[in-house]
Parts: sequence; structure tokens; C-alpha cells
Amino acid sequence: LGEDRDDIVEKLNGPLKKIINATGRVAQVRSAALRCLAMVHFICGTNCLEEGEDATAVLTLCEKVSAESYRGETVSPILRATALDCWSLLSTTFPDAFIAAGDSDDDFNLGQGLQLLPLLAECLDSTDQSLRRSAGECVSMIHECRLNLGMDEEEAANRTERAYRRGSWDGSEWEVLMDEVKQRIAELSVESGHHMSKKDKKEQRATFRDFMSTIVDDESPEEIVNWRGGKVTLNSWQEIIKLNFVRHCLQGGFQIQ
Repeated sequence: LGEDRDDIVEKLNGPLKKIINATGRVAQVRSAALRCLAMVHFICGTNCLEEGEDATAVLTLCEKVSAESYRGETVSPILRATALDCWSLLSTTFPDAFIAAGDSDDDFNLGQGLQLLPLLAECLDSTDQSLRRSAGECVSMIHECRLNLGMDEEEAANRTERAYRRGSWDGSEWEVLMDEVKQRIAELSVESGHHMSKKDKKEQRATFRDFMSTIVDDESPEEIVNWRGGKVTLNSWQEIIKLNFVRHCLQGGFQIQ
């Protein structure tokens, strides 16, 4: 198991997709198979795989599974959230333009993330906390990619000035939708309903405040990972998404201080 191992990807693609597409299986089993498929492509895959067997095909699969219904069946929120997490992970392997470039008058080059925005906005209104979190993280990464498209080297070096030109939502087809998303993210960052436990409310507020800093204020996230003898600071959603996905897969095997 390691990089540039398309043979492993080709060997596992079929069996894992078969499990994911088996609507009769429980959501947890299908979620585990989808996570495994995404991780295999993330670690082992290259851009030499045939169309339909590559990471782009898995992105498309994740988009379909994250919808409210798939293959004639209602999709469990657990599986939908997993699909968005897997989509976010694999998106980190593509250029920013592939995710967030284009507009409605350029359908051929329309970013994969832009096509997903309406669905993500719907997910933010879900009653399921995990699905809301996954959607918020996904939007944060798409916004970060969009932001990066208009940054020159000087702007990129100054993290306190996140102004952008070509990466703006202003005047685009997505401006109104993104304004609605920003409003919803802000609401979730202060939500205090009785339907959630105190712990869940605290966790959601903290998580969505981080999303809001990026989506509303154009600020970079920050997460510090400490271990004995050192630490590393992550300053982008792409880095944090990769860390969290690996952390979820390794569980107790991911040891930090």
C-alpha cells in the first residue's frame, strides 16, 4: 500500500463500488466502503487511471450518494455525510480551478464544487448534525478554492488580507446562493434550540464559527497538531480535511499529545 499503486485501486474499485451501490445494505457498511474507496484513491491513485475508474469518477459517485435519494432509495444522513467527507478529501487532490472556477456561461469548465453548492445549501438545513457539519466543511473548502483563484503571491503571503478579484462570488450566478449560505452558517454558529444537548450545541457553535471565519470573513483556519518533540500548524481547509479523514480512519492509531 502506497503512492502510485494503480493496481491496488483497480483491484478494489469494483468490489467497493458494489457495496456502496447495494441499497439493501445498512448505511454504516456502505459508509465504510465509501471511506475505504476514497482513501485508496487518495493514497494509491494516479492520474493515469482510465476514465470511469479514476478519482473524478469517485467524486461523481460521492455527489450522487450525497443527494437525498440514490438509485430509487432515500439515502441515510450518515451515508450522505460520509459522501460529502469523501468528496472533500478527493477534492484536495485537484487544482483549485477544477473545484471552484467558472460560471453559468462556461458550463464546460464549471468547477465541480460550484455544481454541488445548491445541494450543500440544502444539507445545511438538515436536522442531522453530522450532515450539516460535513456540508459546512465542504462549502468552506470550495470557498477557499474560489478565494485562491484570485490571489497573487503578495496577497497569498499576507493572511490578514484575503481580498480577491477573479475568485470573487460578486456578480456571479452563485452570489445570491452564497449570501444565503453565509446567513445559514452564521445562524448555526449561535444556534441554541432545545432539540440539541448542551455538548452538541457547544460543538456545533465552535465548528460553525470556524466555517464562518472563512466563508464570511475570508480568514484562514488554523489547527495545531502537537506530538512529543514537535508540532505542525495547518492553515487551510484542504490540510485540515486530509488530517481529519486520516484521523478518522486510524482512530486510536493516530497518536498525538
